[in-house]
Amino acid sequence: MAFLDELGKKLSSAGQTAVSKTKDFAEITKLNSNISDEERRITDNYTEIGKKYVELYKDELGDAFKANYDAILKSQAKIKDYEAQKVQIKGVEKCPKCGAEVDKGATFCPTCGASMKED
Repeated sequence: MAFLDELGKKLSSAGQTAVSKTKDFAEITKLNSNISDEERRITDNYTEIGKKYVELYKDELGDAFKANYDAILKSQAKIKDYEAQKVQIKGVEKCPKCGAEVDKGATFCPTCGASMKED
């Protein structure tokens, strides 16, 4: 009987250790997720600072930022072109007022009611 009692104690201890390690793992996973969230917030804030800086001082950007700003302008132009290609493939046009996609030939935008006719 002593053998079974000893085996029971070892199994109980092993189970408690497993539960404890599982709780630790869950807590570490939660903390890692929290760290990732905060790092993303930091990155988002740096990005926002950069956007605001460029908006305020784009005419005064020095050589250190010129290449980056030029790359941004180039990417924005590409995005505009890609968006135009998507609209053409879909067979729609963009509402001049709200930007919604409207079937070609429509008289009014179903989203905002603006006239789709060229003035």
